[in-house]
Amino acid sequence: MEGSALLHVQKSTSSSDSEYETDSSDELLSSNIGVQYQSLKITDQDRLEDYTKAKSYEDFRNKYFTRPTITKFLVVDSHTYAQDSSFDSSNYTINFNLKAGTSTAYDIYRDVIGFRLTNASIRNCPYNINTTNNVIHYTAGVNACTVTINPGLYTVTELAAIFSAGAPASTDAHFVTYSGTSHGTFTVTYLSSTVAGATATNKCGTIFKFDHTGVGTTIEWNTNNVSRGAAKVFGFFPRTVTTDGSGVTHSDKTPDLSQHHVDIVVPEIPSIACKRNSAGRNIIDRVPLQVSSGEYQYYFTTDTKHHYQNFFYPITLSQLSIQLYSENNEFYDCNKTDHSFEFEVMMLRHDG
Repeated sequence: MEGSALLHVQKSTSSSDSEYETDSSDELLSSNIGVQYQSLKITDQDRLEDYTKAKSYEDFRNKYFTRPTITKFLVVDSHTYAQDSSFDSSNYTINFNLKAGTSTAYDIYRDVIGFRLTNASIRNCPYNINTTNNVIHYTAGVNACTVTINPGLYTVTELAAIFSAGAPASTDAHFVTYSGTSHGTFTVTYLSSTVAGATATNKCGTIFKFDHTGVGTTIEWNTNNVSRGAAKVFGFFPRTVTTDGSGVTHSDKTPDLSQHHVDIVVPEIPSIACKRNSAGRNIIDRVPLQVSSGEYQYYFTTDTKHHYQNFFYPITLSQLSIQLYSENNEFYDCNKTDHSFEFEVMMLRHDG
């Protein structure tokens, strides 16, 4: 029993020992005295305080609680897998079984009890307006309508200008598409403290002013995840907003065109080894995005995180499903660009 705490083990003595003789080797060892870092050989004759065999306890403990482990590191590169037009680098599965026709060279990992991310390389979205935040739902009169922004990299002034620009030319990259009966159009103005007309009356500041051609138009910023993403972009809270008598409404706060983080989900990993995010998803880790649009974010877990790890009952890993989520719980839209992850896989070791 090396490096383990013993529970009052009575070492056996020979029958010839006098009842008055004392021997320090015959002491009852208690877990209260800490961990025994020196090797202590347990025999079939040694018993615990309840007279069960110490050897049986040791075998049980080693089998279920303190089995030796081995750690391997698994590197996942999305660009190494067969890709076609339907491949989505934010939602794909790696099959470890070569007989199934995959091109991966991974082993099937058995008796896995621990799994965590050690480092990652993820590209920040090339477009700050993308499929996670580019649709606004609104009601014009009694008609349900939408306006969809073409994905792209926008400034706040470019974003405001496209709503009333008319039908896009074939060369335009920045434009919107309206849909719905009698949808009307929006005139959107970006207001800053230096823009003429930005007064206290119209809520001056770094905000957007929405002006619809209809009166009493209702904008539903809370329809779904995408509309909530659009609300963040334009500085609105995710709620229903009705324009005033002249068809005008203003954003509630400063617009935010940035992407904050990416949540990494691997469904094969038990929840006890994961973090729970506000959407109720079990995530392996959260990668903060602190670089500009289109640049790669390099992320390394801290030493502090390595001190805390939950283990789980042994499982077999024959595949990994990689899922990346944006902050509004939509699949992360990075234009299908590639990424790389390094995972630590801890397994029980079989010496026999």
